[in-house]
Amino acid sequence: MTTVRLPISQDSAAFSFETELDGTSFGFAFRWNDRDASWYMTVSDGEGSPIVSGIKVVVNLPLLNFFSDPRLPGGVLMAIDTAGADQDAGYADLGRRVVLSYLSLK
Repeated sequence: MTTVRLPISQDSAAFSFETELDGTSFGFAFRWNDRDASWYMTVSDGEGSPIVSGIKVVVNLPLLNFFSDPRLPGGVLMAIDTAGADQDAGYADLGRRVVLSYLSLK
């Protein structure tokens, strides 16, 4: 088992990046929702086709475990509050105080 910290470099209310998990390329897109003061995530395949979208980024919750699409990585993706306060990411916190870590189960 290995743990990978997703390379989040948030500098606006919407951003995206690609990364490799378990040997497969995935796209991640994030957008800030002012109405409920939360970050939302979309996961796409290596060709840019969305697999799941509208996932609210909540700390200490396995973010992909509620979906059964075989195109998703098989490990556990979690948002972790590095300050230990168990608070979800505010606008300026994603990639700083709150990080996304992927635990490969292979």
